[in-house]
Amino acid sequence: MKKKVRNLIIVVFLLTILIVAFVYRADITRFIVKTYFIDYNIIINEPNKYSKGINYLKFQQTDDFIPGNKEELKNIFYTVLDKGWTSFTFYFEDKYTSYFNDVEEMTNDGTFASMNNYIHPFNSYKSINFNVNEYGIATITIIKNYTYDEIAIINLKIDKIMEEIINDDMSTIQKIKVFHDYIINNTVYDTEEARLVEQNKSKNPLSYKAFNVVVNGIGLCGGYTDTLAIFLSKIGINNFKVGVNNHIWNALLVNNTWSHIDMTWDDPVTNDNTPMLIYDYFMIDSQKLKKLDKEKHNFNSDLYLEVK
Repeated sequence: MKKKVRNLIIVVFLLTILIVAFVYRADITRFIVKTYFIDYNIIINEPNKYSKGINYLKFQQTDDFIPGNKEELKNIFYTVLDKGWTSFTFYFEDKYTSYFNDVEEMTNDGTFASMNNYIHPFNSYKSINFNVNEYGIATITIIKNYTYDEIAIINLKIDKIMEEIINDDMSTIQKIKVFHDYIINNTVYDTEEARLVEQNKSKNPLSYKAFNVVVNGIGLCGGYTDTLAIFLSKIGINNFKVGVNNHIWNALLVNNTWSHIDMTWDDPVTNDNTPMLIYDYFMIDSQKLKKLDKEKHNFNSDLYLEVK
């Protein structure tokens, strides 16, 4: 009798294990695969030559690629972008499960848009894809804003321009002024594309990039701003772009002081299309910037803390 009871207990126990294994088979399979079959080594490549490697108040470089919260995840995205990587794979701490919600929040609150403004234009993204598979492996895939051919052409053109318009005897401020003047004097504001933008249309995406400004002498604020950012970076000046809805300009650090340059507004469109060059928005502080024009320059100071 005792033997029958014992056998029955064993049968019930085995059936219980089988039922539990069947019900939780997916979780068990994932655990086994994650524990024994997935390589969790994170591959770190060298940064490209356009990596700034600068920590800002809002965004910092990181070498911790196992995030446990939103702040750490944000800095991974910034690091990947700044280093110029086109793809990066990592994973999360087990306790961190809200990463999709955090990515959505950073998309909606302007974090990603401003992050793109802090890196070199040649490392800026056209699109970011974020994917996490069933084993918790995350992959960031970047499509760059500038192609290799565009970068090569822009660099050749700008390097030649710099040889002609600046020299070692100039001060930093003088060089910046020369860049400012050259871009404005050699660029026509793309009023037709601006008109189409107001109608939610676009025919010339190159006008938003440095390529059209440098090669074709026409562009919108994005093209003006990227061009100056490239010039400034070539002479080692810490700079980033400040963006609001439908407008963008430059911020730069000179003599330990942050200031603004808005070349689009220093290149006003006149009624008779007469070229103009003014200095109302040349290296001014945030107080003066907003005093001159609060509507178009009312940037989110929580996203651009250096010029808050």
